[in-house]
Amino acid sequence: MKLEADILLRKYESVMGGYTSLLSFRLMNLCVKADPASLLAVQVEVYGEQKNIEDVAKVSVSADDTMDVYPLHEDLLTSIGKGVMHVHPEFKQSLQTVHIESKNKDLRFLRLVVPEVDDDRRDALNNAIDVFYNETKTQYEVNRNKYLIELNSVMKGEPKADIDEAKETFDKIYDNNLDLAQRSIDEKQKEIEEAYQRYLTKMTEKAQAEKEQAAAEGEAVTHSLKMPLENN
Repeated sequence: MKLEADILLRKYESVMGGYTSLLSFRLMNLCVKADPASLLAVQVEVYGEQKNIEDVAKVSVSADDTMDVYPLHEDLLTSIGKGVMHVHPEFKQSLQTVHIESKNKDLRFLRLVVPEVDDDRRDALNNAIDVFYNETKTQYEVNRNKYLIELNSVMKGEPKADIDEAKETFDKIYDNNLDLAQRSIDEKQKEIEEAYQRYLTKMTEKAQAEKEQAAAEGEAVTHSLKMPLENN
């Protein structure tokens, strides 16, 4: 294949892959469970300079929906909280304290709780996915048309076998990225649906428990009302 065409195809592959990676990054930030990777975009201001959160704190997962952020310096807690709020305003933040026996001191840290996926949040997340996917596909099409024009120009007058090879490679790049994007979408939608089903199960169990408690209390009241009559 012509060297100029090979260089062009590599550039096209890089551009398309960039949009696919961007989609994956945006989907990762649609959080339905605790995942430290969701904090990668968080910037923390330290003495007027922006730092990545991994440079100023350690993050651990303490529950399926909970992350604990331990600052390297306690005076950074406020800045860390602001950075998280900018990227994930939906996270519930709270300051916690743990006692370190070996050092006989208290350590303050930031606790982040990912909200449950109820009906409203499920709709919001799926709407965001649609927006991200449509924007990605638009970029795919724009760049497909742009680079196809350039490829046709570069390959003009070349042997048919070389032209066919170049176009086959071009189409494969497009198809591969479209497939990766679709798989990312499918995985995120599955993740959201699983979280939503967990929420429904929790609500059903809660309602059942309340119903059983109410029934038990009703039986207790009925029994207490009958007692005087039975004593007579």
